[in-house]
Amino acid sequence: MFDINQYSPVSRRLKAFHAKHPEGRIQTSIVTVDREFVVIRAELYRQPDDASPYSVGHASEVAGSSQVNKKFHVENCETSAIGRALSNAGFDAGRQETNGHGIAEETTDVERYRVGVFTVAVTNGKAVCDCRAKNGCPHVKQALEQALEAA
Repeated sequence: MFDINQYSPVSRRLKAFHAKHPEGRIQTSIVTVDREFVVIRAELYRQPDDASPYSVGHASEVAGSSQVNKKFHVENCETSAIGRALSNAGFDAGRQETNGHGIAEETTDVERYRVGVFTVAVTNGKAVCDCRAKNGCPHVKQALEQALEAA
């Protein structure tokens, strides 16, 4: 069962990152953007002159898909990408999932699989990809294959 007290907001994980790596830096870049959709990549570096990131995270948002995203889908996406990079680096948000807005949702058995820059969530036998493909999603099949390999 989800416990809101176990969720660590991105702002708190960001403070922990800077405490551990006081000279560290975070670099974000837009991978894809149009009027309705954005994908952002976040890279974490331990030192200012590191040539390669030690952790990377991606996120996507759709304009107008939530109250926050009506005006701030790019900013929200950047925060989500940073949160994923921090989680990948061990600054974990805990077992629970968030809805991408820093607001915890009650989830039980949600498994997420990375397929390129996209994330496929699998729960209760259903798979949903954040690519927003209109004619079927090629990533769901790849994610399900990853799930079978892990089992």
